[in-house]
Amino acid sequence: MSNWVNDFCNRVKNVTGISPLVYTGQNFAATNLNSTVTQWPLWIARYPNPTPDPQTAVPGSTTPWPTWRIWQYSSTGSV
Repeated sequence: MSNWVNDFCNRVKNVTGISPLVYTGQNFAATNLNSTVTQWPLWIARYPNPTPDPQTAVPGSTTPWPTWRIWQYSSTGSV
């Protein structure tokens, strides 16, 4: 899966000139991706219960990424 993610992101960057984000959940990332994908910023979907204060909380593990760029902390709302 990591090879596919890297190939896709490289293609997007080559065609558009824009580096994409990788959008994934923590469990999927930890189970299916390795550190080669960490060259791309992470948008993590992780919904702790109760809903945390996004100003002071963190999403928890972001493995294999060392950190995240965007944290989607709820499955409701709009962007």
